[in-house]
Amino acid sequence: MVYSCATHAEEAIEEALTDEGLPPDLERLPEDKTVLEKCFICNKQAVYQVISQEL
Repeated sequence: MVYSCATHAEEAIEEALTDEGLPPDLERLPEDKTVLEKCFICNKQAVYQVISQEL
């Protein structure tokens, strides 16, 4: 799972891609969880989580 701010959502999707899996899911974080997670690139408050999908 990768967390990202709104600016780095595309990079998070690319980071979560796997050669043998389905496209990753991009989900907006619930308001109470955004305080806890940071963007994997810039360390700003995350608003999205990207989840890798397995076959």
